[in-house]
Amino acid sequence: MKLRSVFISFLIYYILTTFIVSSALVYFDISKVAALDVIILFGVIRFIGGTFAKRNGRYYSDIEQTKVIWGFIVINTLIQSLFVLSAFSSSDKAFSLSIFLIALSITSTLHSIGIYFFVKTTKKNLIKRGIIAR
Repeated sequence: MKLRSVFISFLIYYILTTFIVSSALVYFDISKVAALDVIILFGVIRFIGGTFAKRNGRYYSDIEQTKVIWGFIVINTLIQSLFVLSAFSSSDKAFSLSIFLIALSITSTLHSIGIYFFVKTTKKNLIKRGIIAR
């Protein structure tokens, strides 16, 4: 599995999982779940990291890990900008660039911290489970 496949998988699985979980919440009339997007992010990163490790017999090298973290952050920021824009479009209020940038920067910062730790802890988890060697 190449890094390009990792990034494409992240994009597809993150959007698909978010859509499915959001649809299920609407269907079951559950209004708010705290940190749902971070939980989805965690699951997707763990799944993709595990898939990479199983296919390649190893986890990301240090250079690959840096590329993966930054790639996930860029992709996630783009996805979050679409979510924030869709929230603006569904509200009655006029679009405000400053509020958009504040909302996007807060969300992206929190997600970036999560992405960093999730990628790092996935390696430890895979070692503990015996899927990869140290």
